[in-house]
Amino acid sequence: MTKKFEQRLRMMYSRDGMTAEEGFADLLAHVEEHTEDLIAAFHAELASPEPNLAMRSWLLELISESRSDAALPTLVEQLYSLDHSLSFWARCGLEKLDTKQARIEVWKARFSGVLKDDFA
Repeated sequence: MTKKFEQRLRMMYSRDGMTAEEGFADLLAHVEEHTEDLIAAFHAELASPEPNLAMRSWLLELISESRSDAALPTLVEQLYSLDHSLSFWARCGLEKLDTKQARIEVWKARFSGVLKDDFA
């Protein structure tokens, strides 16, 4: 992790809404550079004994914007999450990734009934 990434991530955890939004926006603008770091931060947040549900969702949103093949396993895993915000961002990420494997995973989720329709 670079210092810049760590600084932006700390900003996202700020109690000040404007600072948190600024950290998110900065990471969004550089999401391609930080995909691996975002995935690591997301998994660390999942493993946290004190979950921050909003941060999980925000991190997965950023991961979904990366359009990176490295994000595929995380997105597929979260597609089946019981947390609707996580499954939503996972689906968005897979649709944006738009690779053959990503399309197969979305199709499998639809076929299994996990995805009810295109507007859920």
